[in-house]
Amino acid sequence: MINQTFGGRLKQKRLEMGISQEELAKKCGFKGFARISHYEKGIRYPRPAEILKLATALSTERSYLLFGEHVKVNPHKIQDIVTELERVIESVKALL
Repeated sequence: MINQTFGGRLKQKRLEMGISQEELAKKCGFKGFARISHYEKGIRYPRPAEILKLATALSTERSYLLFGEHVKVNPHKIQDIVTELERVIESVKALL
């Protein structure tokens, strides 16, 4: 069964690997395990860079942690999205 929340999936993967919150925190380069605990309980939500660290440490995909499924992403589509975001950012900067 797939957990319905980011925190639930994070905890499930951590337990599958047989590591503690403290061990996961160290693998991610976090100072303490409270951050992991907060993520698992839904008290706090990680930033994108932290999600990447968590996924890497847990040998899984970010898409699994975020959405509960492994999503294959076309790298060309990502570049298109990045290009469009850069265009939007420049447009917003011009308005400021």
